[in-house]
Amino acid sequence: MNSDPNIIKIILEWLYTMFGIAKSEIVFRLYAHKVYSDEFPDKYWSECLGISISQLRPTIYKPTVHSLKKNLNYKGCMRVELRGSDVYWKVMKWRDMLYKSF
Repeated sequence: MNSDPNIIKIILEWLYTMFGIAKSEIVFRLYAHKVYSDEFPDKYWSECLGISISQLRPTIYKPTVHSLKKNLNYKGCMRVELRGSDVYWKVMKWRDMLYKSF
């Protein structure tokens, strides 16, 4: 999960390249503050990541006491989800190997 589209793009490219995962196997969910809902952040993210809006689960709008936007560039946080545990266990093994090498 991250609010930086470039970080999400790197994560996606890593999943496509290292694991051969197709876009259709990934589930996306956007979390944003309610004050940003009028900016259609789901449309922004779908265009930015090259995915259809239908691949996004319903956006979770978090309540906020603020009525003014503090960060005009903020478009929410995108969560990338995969089904199953195969990738998880491979990543954990890589993490362990990397840790041992230092």
